[in-house]
Amino acid sequence: MDGIGIKVDGDKKQSFTSLLRELQVIINDTISMVISHYGKDQIEVSNWVAIVILKRIIESTKAGEILISHEFDRDVSILQIKWNLL
Repeated sequence: MDGIGIKVDGDKKQSFTSLLRELQVIINDTISMVISHYGKDQIEVSNWVAIVILKRIIESTKAGEILISHEFDRDVSILQIKWNLL
C-alpha cells in the first residue's frame, strides 16, 4: 500500500475529519449488517471479536476528530501511526 495517497484541495483538517466521519458510518453500517444477519441466532465468537475491534476503531476515529478540532496536530499524527500498526 506504499505510494497510495489522497489529493486534498482546500482545508486538509476538514478533509481528514470528513474521511474519519465517513469511516465511522461505514463501520457502523457493517456492524449493523453483521448483527442483523444473525437475527436471534447466537453470533459466533470470531464475529464478536471483529465487532469489538471495529468499535475500537470508531473510538479511535472519534478521538482523532476531537484532537483535530482542538488543533492537537502532533497527537493526531501519533494516533494515526497507531492506526497504521493495526
